[in-house]
Amino acid sequence: MSLRLGLPGDIRLACQTCIDGDIRMRRLAVDDLDTQIIRHQLSRTGVGGLGQERDIAVMFADLADYTAFAESLPAFDVVHVLNRYYLTMNRVIETNHGVISDVAGDGMLVLFGACGKASGQVMDAIETVRAMHRELLGFNAYLQQMYGRQLGMRAGIHFGSAIVGDFSTGPMSKVAAIGDTVNMASRIEQANKLFGSNLLISQSAYDQVKTEVEVSASHNCELKGKAGIYSLYEVGI
Repeated sequence: MSLRLGLPGDIRLACQTCIDGDIRMRRLAVDDLDTQIIRHQLSRTGVGGLGQERDIAVMFADLADYTAFAESLPAFDVVHVLNRYYLTMNRVIETNHGVISDVAGDGMLVLFGACGKASGQVMDAIETVRAMHRELLGFNAYLQQMYGRQLGMRAGIHFGSAIVGDFSTGPMSKVAAIGDTVNMASRIEQANKLFGSNLLISQSAYDQVKTEVEVSASHNCELKGKAGIYSLYEVGI
């Protein structure tokens, strides 16, 4: 039955479960909407609508000085500039085996290892940031010519486990990652403002690439919304 439904090998049906002792069960599907969602998930191929736990690299990037830039222009100009930015950077991201999972204004969430490639995720993310900075030179030349302004870019990278799958609202579908790994990457990106850096990576990310990259500085710091002290490493771009 699992093969007929196209389920991954690590998922078993409830009818295959051997029970030993008292248990409590809760239905996942309780109404027609739940059934519709599950049928849609089972009909999808690729990463899988059901989601899979994977080790991935998560990269958050945003544009420095974007707020002042956006406030100085008409909204239509801002939309055009952002479309040009995302189109330019998406080519770089795809070349390095990444996928844009989400955007919010000038902020970008990119996943590495979510769509097939299961090794070298952190190095792919670092090379993406470096390539994005190179592309930013040409992008800034355009901004300077058109608006007399330029922008910088900051990025944070974290490596860890997350649930990766297809997220759908009906007409819109995307590859999404759920878990603290995503939250950590966001907090790491924000920490660039504390140290005046362009690229920070976490300890777990550094452990994946410490024989391949040189760091210019390391920092032990708190992260917004997280308990404890975290080690972050500045990587040259």
